[in-house]
Amino acid sequence: MSVCAHFPTDFYARMQWENIARQKSRPVRSRRQNGHESSGRRREGRQREGRATGEALPGAPIGRQRGIREGSARKGREDREGGVSSSACVGAGDGKGRSRSWTRCQTGGESLRDSEEASGERGTEDRAPPHHCICHGVCGEDSARTLDSIMELRLALTWILAGVFLRARASHVNTVLNCCEGDVLFVLDSSGSVSSYEFSRMLAFLSELLQPFSLGPDQVQVGLLQVGTVPHLQFSFGSHSTQEGLQAALIDTQQLRGDTNTEAALKLAREEVMRPGRVHGAREGLPKVLVWVTDGLQPGAVEEPMAALRQDGVAVLAVSTGHGNYQVLRKVVTPPTSSHLYFVDVDDMSIITEQLRDAIVEIIRAERLQVRNVTAHSAVLHWRPILSAGTGYYNIRVGPVPQEEGADGATGGGSGTSPSTSGAEYQRVTRPGDAKHAELSRLRPGVTYRATLTPESKVMLLKPLTVTFTTLPEVLSPSVIMVSDSGSSSVRVSWGPLQVDAVQSYKVEYSPLPGGPVRMITVDRSQNSTLLTRLQPDTQYLVTVSAVHSSGQEKAMSVKVCTQEELLPLADLQLSPVGGDSVQVEWKGSAGTLQGYWVTWQGANGSGLTSSRYLPPDTLSTVLTQLPARARVCVSPVYRTARGDGLCCTASFLSDAPPRDYSYYSHS
Repeated sequence: MSVCAHFPTDFYARMQWENIARQKSRPVRSRRQNGHESSGRRREGRQREGRATGEALPGAPIGRQRGIREGSARKGREDREGGVSSSACVGAGDGKGRSRSWTRCQTGGESLRDSEEASGERGTEDRAPPHHCICHGVCGEDSARTLDSIMELRLALTWILAGVFLRARASHVNTVLNCCEGDVLFVLDSSGSVSSYEFSRMLAFLSELLQPFSLGPDQVQVGLLQVGTVPHLQFSFGSHSTQEGLQAALIDTQQLRGDTNTEAALKLAREEVMRPGRVHGAREGLPKVLVWVTDGLQPGAVEEPMAALRQDGVAVLAVSTGHGNYQVLRKVVTPPTSSHLYFVDVDDMSIITEQLRDAIVEIIRAERLQVRNVTAHSAVLHWRPILSAGTGYYNIRVGPVPQEEGADGATGGGSGTSPSTSGAEYQRVTRPGDAKHAELSRLRPGVTYRATLTPESKVMLLKPLTVTFTTLPEVLSPSVIMVSDSGSSSVRVSWGPLQVDAVQSYKVEYSPLPGGPVRMITVDRSQNSTLLTRLQPDTQYLVTVSAVHSSGQEKAMSVKVCTQEELLPLADLQLSPVGGDSVQVEWKGSAGTLQGYWVTWQGANGSGLTSSRYLPPDTLSTVLTQLPARARVCVSPVYRTARGDGLCCTASFLSDAPPRDYSYYSHS
């Protein structure tokens, strides 16, 4: 017995053999599903015939047709020359008519065995089995066991080759695209019109296409939506943040089969997957891309849902592996069709990998140099890491944009700077290769600056990144606050200078000290004073005047003010004679901060000496003796800060009893 076997270097051979195992364990399919698969096989045969004859695909761009024909012609030459990549195996016979068989595994994962009796002369003339085959010479009952052993050996070697494949590509991943931020959804035709072999080639294409991308919540997120009778979201955005997880998910993807219900899949994509705010939906404010991978057969009414997706800001790209309707596909993709629409044979999809990847990158390329936390005197630059520690450094140059250039609409706007800008205003900052941000200080308010980030790499030449921004204007507060017209319940507050051009309004806040409710009034920007009313007497207040600028910022100045003590006048005064030269003085006081009373008396018409007596606040009467005739007696309340208005009257004795003369007097 002799055995020969070809072990493919394709990483997705494992996937094909898993499909074979699932096919064998799957129950009998419905007539419709069998019909789909049969039509897929028939169409696959037609495609192979077309490749052999170099026929052009209807409606496909010339570049795509040429790539298909060249790939097919190359494949045919390899078949004829017996090259390894042609997967040609010839079963070894012994020249004596012993039984030979070969296994074909590309058509839907089905194992087809053809056996014939052949002479030694015919042994080398038999046609070779197709791609991915195992060819073996068998004798009698060892046939099945030999096939199982070869299958196990092939699977083991496939895993070994897979490890080599991944190690070979690991070095390439580091050269990749750490430049992008966006959500990419692949809508993959998984219906019965796609054979198992075609489906595995599509997944292999997605694997190669996505390998260079950096995944994560701040970078690229990938989703996979399968098209079948009922669409199935294989994995959503954010499900995989590493290439290892994404590649494993692609390997584990099983084909749905069934009908090609693309309409339902696009509806699910628009309403759930591509809509921000949904669970695992697209991220707000980032570019969104939908890549439709289809065999092109009977896609259904896709123009309207695709148009709705484009209106939502989704960039639509399409890859057709069959004889699809070019006019329909041209209408559904986002212009330009030259880079967003591809027709390619399923065996030659690698031809368009780099071109399609570049088209996706062009859409989701992130603004790598951003300015955040801008103030009047500082700003912070942020960028996506292009270098790494030890591979280089970043050179940052910051300087004001000349006034002439800023007036022409430089990014960020602003008033620009004067033509006499000196070189001293330029700054240079150096950051290590693993840095992601740099803080800029000592900037001038209201000036437009340009920052240039130059990656200095030891490995490759990288382009500088530039961004323009404008610092915020200087926020000025009132420099002077004055207090006038202070009373017991009101006070006038004035401020200056006025800033009519820069200020939208003034805000005056005041509250009693050490604590109390805060009240606020808003004053027009053209006013520079206001009267604060309904204040508590003899109370200290904290008054804050804030200038509210058009930028939304505020700057304030505060001052302490005091209200006057409330000086209540004396309510009543009575003199009653109690002897020849004595009188009793009685009065009614007021509550509040009363400290006491002053009682004074003097001879008639201001003649003679003036006498006085101070009494505590709880004393409301006193007796005065040895008064001169017609003495004038006055009582005034005494408060903490001053005397209040008092009352006066003229004393009369029992001998003459003249009429009393009441009068007010004030010490204020």
